[in-house]
Amino acid sequence: MEVYINQIQSSSGAYEESCTQCELLDGAATLQCYCTGTFANESGNSTLNLEEYIANYDGHLLSSLEGTPSVPSDSSLAVPSNVVLSLNAFVGTGTSCPSNEGAYLNFVGPEPCWGLYVSPEPVVWSSFRATSNPGWSISVYNVSTCTGTPIVTFDQDSVNDCIAVGQDGGIYLSIMPLWNWD
Repeated sequence: MEVYINQIQSSSGAYEESCTQCELLDGAATLQCYCTGTFANESGNSTLNLEEYIANYDGHLLSSLEGTPSVPSDSSLAVPSNVVLSLNAFVGTGTSCPSNEGAYLNFVGPEPCWGLYVSPEPVVWSSFRATSNPGWSISVYNVSTCTGTPIVTFDQDSVNDCIAVGQDGGIYLSIMPLWNWD
C-alpha cells in the first residue's frame, strides 16, 4: 500500500514525497515511513511524532496538521461496537421491496458518494431495506456529486422497513455516521 504523507519528509517545505512501508513505533507515538526521494533528497526512513499533531480536543482525537481543528458537537449516539451497515437493494420499476432478497450491500465506513457501475452504466435502485443499521444516515441521489436535495433519506430507525426511492429510482448513495467519526 502506498500512502502520501504530507508532513513526513519535506524539501524546502514541499511535502510531495511518496512514502511506503509505514509503521507505528514508540507505543504508537511515532509514525515511520520509507520515503522515495527527489532529485534533491535521498530515499530513506522519515519519522513524524504523532503527539505533536494529534491531540484530545474536548474528548475528540483530532489532527492539528492544518491548524487548530474545529471540534464537532457531541453526538447523541455512541460509536457502536459493530459499525456494519447492511442493505438489501432492489432494482426495477416498482416502488416496493420485492419478496426476493435483492442485492446485498455492506458498508463499514462513510461513503460521501457511492454508485455501483455494471458495464458502463450505473445501477438504478428502486428500493432498499436495511437489515442492520447501527447509526448511519443514508441519502439517495441521482446526481453523481451527491449534492442538492436527496430523493430519500433514511437512518437506523428504518431497519427492516421498505424504503421506496421513487418512480425514477436512485443511483448514488451518501452514507454518513450519525455518531462522531473522528
